[in-house]
Amino acid sequence: MAFTTYSFEEVSVVISHPALGQFVASGQGLKSISVSRPNDMRQDDLAGDGHVMVSKMPSPNGGIVMTCQQTSPFQDFMTKLTNYLKTAPASEFAKGTIVISPVNQNIRHYGRGVTPQKMADKNYEAAGGTVPWNLMCAELTDEVV
Repeated sequence: MAFTTYSFEEVSVVISHPALGQFVASGQGLKSISVSRPNDMRQDDLAGDGHVMVSKMPSPNGGIVMTCQQTSPFQDFMTKLTNYLKTAPASEFAKGTIVISPVNQNIRHYGRGVTPQKMADKNYEAAGGTVPWNLMCAELTDEVV
């Protein structure tokens, strides 16, 4: 019988910016990671006679949503990064990078030109909660390893 295994504990994330260094997260209060592509790489145009014209379009950008505990070291790093970028010169704004490496999945996600979309929204309740960080990537690629 064949089987595979998965463990979120074995997903490694390295987020970097030249001005603040890097933060390595394997755990560190992370709850979930979602990688998305907002644009299609193909668009079809259908003529009246049924002829289909296929357009191949570059779609290098993407997004990553990382949800963490509100008291986590990752939350602290992202808050520092976002505060720095608010006042940083434009030349520093999109110098961030991210690498997401899930063990045993033969893939790595690389983000370049990474910035938070905005300061994360935060709730305060009786019990501690989570904070979603929306990261925008000018270039988001996947590599089979």
